[in-house]
Amino acid sequence: MSFDIYSGIREQLPIKDRKKFDNFEKVSNVIVDTITAIYKKRNKLGLSMSEVANKCGMNLVRYSKIETCGVIPKFDEIIAICQTLGLSLEIKEN
Repeated sequence: MSFDIYSGIREQLPIKDRKKFDNFEKVSNVIVDTITAIYKKRNKLGLSMSEVANKCGMNLVRYSKIETCGVIPKFDEIIAICQTLGLSLEIKEN
């Protein structure tokens, strides 16, 4: 699930900045998709945010902000959450 929150912004940028914008949009969509998968898996397992945060050794406030897209998570946080929930990450070449 990707959010089209950037609709119309790209065209307002100078041409030289559009490539950077496209890269940023791709990365942000990957983060949102990853967090969506985490949210769905946590709910499927019947776990609370608090339970997952504790199992990850993470502060509940931080975990909550990650899952609600209130912060950009660090890569090690994503790995810890995915391991806790039994999810795997795959990195592919485009």
